[in-house]
Amino acid sequence: MRNRKVQRMLRKSGEKGLSPKDSTGLLDLTPYEAVKDIIKKEKAAAIREAKEKLRELEKEKAAESTASVPPPETEAEPEKTDGKTPDEPKP
Repeated sequence: MRNRKVQRMLRKSGEKGLSPKDSTGLLDLTPYEAVKDIIKKEKAAAIREAKEKLRELEKEKAAESTASVPPPETEAEPEKTDGKTPDEPKP
């Protein structure tokens, strides 16, 4: 199943094909089929490139989301000074 973003990109880049008829109006499928094959290969390449771009973007987003989450903080033990906590005044 194609990704929706890929479909949109392909629709926007839609190209007009070559007419199967030559300049005299006779049906000549040789250049028509050749151009059709070229367009088919270009679309396949465009799909691959679009999928690669989407994968890269998803990896970047995943990296950003994991980088923005701070690591869990551990509670530090209070310093031991003469058996008293630091908040207590010294005599």
